[in-house]
Amino acid sequence: MEFSPTAEKNRIYDSTLRPITANSKQWFLQPGTGSGDARQNTATASETAATRAFARPVAENILMLVISPQTHTLGATGSAVPTAIAPAYAYDSVLVANATASNPQGTQHLLPPLLKVAMVALDARSGETLSGNPQMISALMTEVGGLFNAAANFDDNLNSGLVTALNQRRLSYRIFTTTIPLKQARWSK
Repeated sequence: MEFSPTAEKNRIYDSTLRPITANSKQWFLQPGTGSGDARQNTATASETAATRAFARPVAENILMLVISPQTHTLGATGSAVPTAIAPAYAYDSVLVANATASNPQGTQHLLPPLLKVAMVALDARSGETLSGNPQMISALMTEVGGLFNAAANFDDNLNSGLVTALNQRRLSYRIFTTTIPLKQARWSK
């Protein structure tokens, strides 16, 4: 899904969502609410330019998208952990996080240097099989729900836990992974 609010309805700077520490994610968790806007949040066939929805599908049969913000590794002798800035995958540059005495800013107002991304896509037949079987969806979500809680286990969760769960259900899939460097990230570490 793509989230793309119109400029006049973008709530990122909404003064009712203050203080930042408590409400930093509310601007996209409740799209289209407030200011008398009763529009639906997901695209429909009857939408027009004036009633455009904020969320719309971009691709079908995408089972999972995992994004792990990371720092550069220091090599075999370095002690830095690449996942230390988002050990549970949560990264919010609005908040002061990972601050130390020598670095009081922490990660506030900084993009992560790297994003490790994995996307799991089902083929059309497996997508239809899964969508037509609510019990299979529930069982798969229960089994996979305990995975991807610790970014340090990213590869193990992906290559053993998730793969095993999909293979047991005879679902055809492809896993796409990459690491994206963000050149706009300004880290002195």
